[in-house]
This record gives sequence, C-alpha cells and structure tokens, in this order.
Amino acid sequence: MTYEEIQEHIGRNNLSQVFDFLDDLQPLLAEQIQSDYQKIRSDYVAGVDTHSLKAFVTTHQQLLSEATFSKWVGLGNAYDNNQQYREAIQAYQQALAIHPDDYKLWNTLGSVYFDSNNFEEAKQAYRKALEIKPDFHITWLNLGGIDNKQGNIDGAIRLYQKAIHFKSDYEEAWYNLGVMYSQQGKLTEATDAYKKAVEFKPDHLRAWYNLALVYHDLDQKGDALQAYQKTITLDQNHYEAWHNLGFLYGELKKPEEAIQAYKKALEANPQDRLPILGIGWTYFTQGQWIQAKSYFEQVPHIPNALMSLGHIAMIEQNQEAALELYQQSFTIFEDKQAFFSDMEQDYQYLEAQGIQRSVFEQVLAQFQSY
Repeated sequence: MTYEEIQEHIGRNNLSQVFDFLDDLQPLLAEQIQSDYQKIRSDYVAGVDTHSLKAFVTTHQQLLSEATFSKWVGLGNAYDNNQQYREAIQAYQQALAIHPDDYKLWNTLGSVYFDSNNFEEAKQAYRKALEIKPDFHITWLNLGGIDNKQGNIDGAIRLYQKAIHFKSDYEEAWYNLGVMYSQQGKLTEATDAYKKAVEFKPDHLRAWYNLALVYHDLDQKGDALQAYQKTITLDQNHYEAWHNLGFLYGELKKPEEAIQAYKKALEANPQDRLPILGIGWTYFTQGQWIQAKSYFEQVPHIPNALMSLGHIAMIEQNQEAALELYQQSFTIFEDKQAFFSDMEQDYQYLEAQGIQRSVFEQVLAQFQSY
C-alpha cells in the first residue's frame, strides 16, 4: 500500500485496513513514532477518536513511505530467496512505485526476471536501471548474462567490456569475458581476461581453475601446474582440479605425483571412478602391468579401461583375450571413430613392447567393417 492508497482508504473510512497495514510497519518505525501510533490505535479500538489517524499519516508521510518501501523490499528479498519469483516481482514493483528512481532495485528486479527465464522483461528492467545510472557496472554485466544465455557470445563480450569500462577492476566481468573468449577458442585473450580476474580477486576460484584449463590447452604446462595448484589451495576438494592435475603430472613424466593427484580426486568425489582409469594408465605407461590391470579391472564400464586391458593381453601375447577385450571396448564406445583414434594413439606403447605393426593392423581389421 502506497501513501496515496493509505490516504484514499482513510477518505473512504476504511480505517481497519489502514491500521492493519500500519501494524505491519511498526518494527520499521522509530520508537517514539511507534508510541504515538499505539495511542492512536488504542483510541480507535476504544471508539474514542478516529480523526487523529489522518494527521498522524500526514505528519509522518516520509517516514511511512520509507518504512513501506523497506517492507516491500524485504518481502521481495524473502520471496526471491525462496525462488517464489512471481511474488518477488510483485513486491519489488510495489517498492518501485514508491522509489521509481532506485536503479539498484531495478537491477534486482531484472535479476528476478532473469532467474525466471523471462529475458525480455529482464532486459527492460536492466535498461531502466541504466537510464537512471548509465555507469552502473553490475547491470552491464547482467545484460551480458542475457546475451550469454541466449548464445550471443559477441554481444555478451561487448556488454562485459562495457562493465569493465565503468569499473576496470571488476573481477567478475573479467572472468565472464574469459569464459566467452574460451568458448570462441580465443585462448590468448581468455588467458589475459582470467589473469585480470585473479589480479583483482586473488581468491577467485573459478578464474584460477579456468586459467589452468586454458594454459593446459595451450600446452603451457608449467603455468597450468601453478594454476591447478592455486585452485587446490583455495579448495582442497576441487575434484576436477585434482583429476586434471593427475593428467598433467602424467604428461610431465611424474608418475608418483600423478597417482597421488588421482587419489585425491577420488577422495574429493568417490562416486566418479574416472581417476581409477588414470591411476591404471599411469602404471601402464610405466610398464607395471600387474598394478595397471588391477585398476583397469575396477572400471569395466569405461571403454578405455577395457581397451587398456586388451593392450596388456597383447603384451602378454594372449591375442585371443585381447580381441575379446577390444570387442567389449568397441561395443560401449559411443563414438566408434574415437575407438580407432585411441587405438592408434596407444600403439606407441605396444610398439615399445615389441608388438609388430602388422599384428596390430590385423587386430584393427577385425573392426573395420563396423
């Protein structure tokens, strides 16, 4: 209820509705005003006086408006936190009827529309915020989020850059910019953006992890190692960082460190069995067939584990067992072409163990008709 609506109800002598509304505002009013109000309320209940309410409302118009505004904002926040978006929108709209120039609240309203997937209404609310305060960096970021959500990466980049234009140390805009560049395959630009994000917010976990991924993709192993380690320093249970770190240590020919990293990944997420494959493969590349086999056999649902067991059977000169394992692996490979490319990639290890190319090609020939 706005101040004007309060006056309208008083004019129509709908005093009970006004008192009910003002009762809710009491916790938001100063102690002296509460005392004055309680006297008027008591007189109304006793039927002594019904005229002082109008004077009270007129005298405290500004305070009542601010209390009403705070009430609607509080309700909007509560509804928003409970994901009751329709109710939150209505509450914020009531608050904006009192303070239509509150750009932060327009931005908040836009975010509720965004969370409810109403992107057009979100854009309108964000643009209203920017009409009032064109340099409000948070709203530029949020507008970029809509373009990002709708697949307009170039548009999102422009809007994130706009946010950075108004706040050069805005770490979240730098991070989002890095994500957009990563999606475009512009890894150098992504690296620069993520580095800015962690420069302005050294504990930005997602930026450190994404920076590690980009360094890894760029084959900058030393930088990737440092970024993964920084990620883990910030979150000891970061499964993805531990798993990728295990893979990186394997590339760096550090098998002991790789195995320890994979084990940490398993501790962080026991439900994901992929690190078991990593441990097995680390032992495999070291020629420790027994240890490798014991790990591969734990994850028979992973096609590469079965393939690796086939490799071990080949090395042990048991071609019949190898063919059976390769067949099982081939069956559960969703991408059949990936089966052949992975086999080709792994041949170097078979060749090192004396497996002739002609023998290997005879094995592959068993699957060429598929």
